Amino acid sequence: MNLGQSKKHSIFEAIANIFLGYWIGVLTQIIVFPFFNINISFKENMIITIIFSIVSLVRSYVLRRIFNWFHVIYLCKKIKELKRSKSNE
Repeated sequence: MNLGQSKKHSIFEAIANIFLGYWIGVLTQIIVFPFFNINISFKENMIITIIFSIVSLVRSYVLRRIFNWFHVIYLCKKIKELKRSKSNE
């Protein structure tokens, strides 16, 4: 019985999040960088965003797995408590 999110689902969610975040990041940099006198080419903008997206993907996946681990531990404790309370009845 799987009590939490599968690893496959976690990575799929993280990739979808990063894909959308990538294009939002590119657009944001195109708008914001000129306000700070940062003038780079579109190609450089995309490369910078790719680097941040990879870091974000790893962070998102690892954080999701950590929260899933805590969720599974919590559910296991609740199940044990329910079994104990039913056996004491």
